[in-house]
Amino acid sequence: MNLEELIEEYEIPVVQIDDKRKYWLVRTQSGEYYEQFYFENFISVGWDEFNDIEKFKTADKSVIIKEIEKAYPENKKPGLIYSQIKRFLFELSPGDVVMIPSPNSTRISFGIILSDVEIKILARLILKKGNVHLQKEEM
Repeated sequence: MNLEELIEEYEIPVVQIDDKRKYWLVRTQSGEYYEQFYFENFISVGWDEFNDIEKFKTADKSVIIKEIEKAYPENKKPGLIYSQIKRFLFELSPGDVVMIPSPNSTRISFGIILSDVEIKILARLILKKGNVHLQKEEM
């Protein structure tokens, strides 16, 4: 008995997946942004200083990587940051499926991208940690 016969005989529901649809895992900073993404129906990337879509379209990759190195000297993988931003800007498309993990990845929530990329400052958070003041703009 082949696979198709087994599926038919046991009435196993088989979901057809559109081969044109892409599936993306968008991390939530260990779940820190899970609820905001889930309840406010958006996803984002956290490299706030690099939000110029035109620059990513026209500038040479090496130029942007050097800017990333300057902005994040502690990060040892500026090429990875570049790739994440570029993928988010130009590869995620309306109709694609997004998966976001909750804290400790106890749940994975699914959504469908409904629009092209928009650059927005959603909130300005000022965090105080000892004597160090950190500021984060979310996009």
